[in-house]
Amino acid sequence: MLSRQEDASDEVPLIDSRPLQQLREIDPSGAFLRRWIEQFLDDAPAKVAEMERAVEAGITPPLVRGAHSLKTYAGWLGSQPLWQLCHRMEQEARDGSVAECRRLMPELRQQLSQFQKWLTSYLESQA
Repeated sequence: MLSRQEDASDEVPLIDSRPLQQLREIDPSGAFLRRWIEQFLDDAPAKVAEMERAVEAGITPPLVRGAHSLKTYAGWLGSQPLWQLCHRMEQEARDGSVAECRRLMPELRQQLSQFQKWLTSYLESQA
């Protein structure tokens, strides 16, 4: 099942639930997936805050680490748009482009917020 962004003109799915289904197949009880999602929901705000501090300080290593971590979660949990954005930010940070990362931070916060809401709803539906 693919859930689409309501305002997306490029028709990129917001959520591809296939990775979630694959994780459920590994552990049919859903406990592993629930822990993974809860860990992401707990970790993501701190990662974004660390990235924002790095942007303000003009340093790239925390940007690389934060973007890479969020990208990993996004890939495993099925958000292709967030994965793409984090991949881009990781590459920009590796290239030393703090200014481009600064420009992308609002989009990161928006994508992350949408994904967090979807995951929270998903967890509630699985209870």
